[in-house]
Amino acid sequence: MKNLKTFFCLFTSIILCLACEPVNDNVPDRGEKSMSLKKENKNKKHADAFDVRIKLEDRYGHPVGPNGLQGYFAINQKTGEVFYPTRSYDDNVFENLPRATYSFGAYDGYFDGASSSVVTLNDTLIGDDGLIIVTLRYWSE
Repeated sequence: MKNLKTFFCLFTSIILCLACEPVNDNVPDRGEKSMSLKKENKNKKHADAFDVRIKLEDRYGHPVGPNGLQGYFAINQKTGEVFYPTRSYDDNVFENLPRATYSFGAYDGYFDGASSSVVTLNDTLIGDDGLIIVTLRYWSE
């Protein structure tokens, strides 16, 4: 009987905690935010900021994963400012990069790396998904 009372009290406490949790319907989840950014970039005629995805290819043009690479970066060629991917769940996407020329690169792993690529961000590079794709050539020893 004592265990039943304890269980009932615990169960009631959990239900009350969950019922009292504030809900904010105005805050989009990550997927909605991502979709709205894509639509916004796609619908703008002259974007001031761009979303960029790094794509790795081997020397034959086949897509490859990052393997031992330690991350990506983008360096604004005019200011020298360094940018890093902004999505914690998608570490090869840069969001809201200002219009400029960037050198995109990767931090080498122990036995692998990627070539850098210099790209001037502009509206003509935006793909159907709202992103600009920058391809880096992956190499390994």
